[in-house]
Amino acid sequence: MAAPNLVSPTTINGKSDIFKISTTNETSVLSNASSSGKALKVNSVFAANVSSNNNVYVDLYILRSSVKYYLAYQVYVPYAASQVLVRKDTYVYLEEGDALYFKSDLANGADVIISYEEIS
Repeated sequence: MAAPNLVSPTTINGKSDIFKISTTNETSVLSNASSSGKALKVNSVFAANVSSNNNVYVDLYILRSSVKYYLAYQVYVPYAASQVLVRKDTYVYLEEGDALYFKSDLANGADVIISYEEIS
């Protein structure tokens, strides 16, 4: 299926996904199936440091055709603070087959909240 025409979409649904990142491995936090017929407009991504007393460094990237494209790389998130990694005025689209990945250097050190629109 082809991606939707963004000038005249049939449906736009606002969504939020919330994650507790429990590992230091790269974690898929949002994906758009290769035959979804949709575009995902990522409006915001927040990373909150929820560790007991440590700073964390986080990465956020889009995986497209097995290639990583970083939106944020080794971003410092101080203890008991948060960082905005994507804002509505700097939104990105996930095309069909794309996935958004998050990584923290500290297991159980970050929560992630993603706000996006599913467009078809």
